[in-house]
This record gives sequence, C-alpha cells and structure tokens, in this order.
Amino acid sequence: MIVLDDELIDRIAERIASKLRGEFYGDRGNEPSADKLELIDADTLADRISLSRSTIDRMTRAGRIPSVKAAKRRLYDLRDVVEALKN
Repeated sequence: MIVLDDELIDRIAERIASKLRGEFYGDRGNEPSADKLELIDADTLADRISLSRSTIDRMTRAGRIPSVKAAKRRLYDLRDVVEALKN
C-alpha cells in the first residue's frame, strides 16, 4: 500500500502541472482561451493528467483540486485544476 504524504502529493501536483502547462501552452506561452467552459468527469480528468481515479478523488476530498457537483456527478474544469496544481 502506498501512503501519500503532503510532500509526495505536492511533488505529484507539480509534475502534473508542469505536464499540463506544456500540453496547453506549448511553444506559445499563452493561457488557454477562456471562451468555452468545458467540464469533465473524474475519469476523464484522471486520463488527461495521468493519475488514477482514486488519486483524483483523494485530492478532491483534500481540497487540492476544485470541482463542482452537478446532481450526482462531480465535474472538473481542467483549466481550474491546472491553476490549482500550480500553487
């Protein structure tokens, strides 16, 4: 069983944020466009940032990544998650 302490979570978060910055900004160095809000579910988020679903759930419960609850579904804005992982 792997135990995730705060230091390990912070290192994971920084690796994810770094990877996503490259995916979003590429060589342009620009922020992603804010003209369209796209909410994705936890499984999609896990795939996009290469983490397990259980890690996404743990980070959500710990308040490390933002989400919204719509009916019975929890949804994420990938841009908000990237911003949260930067800090």
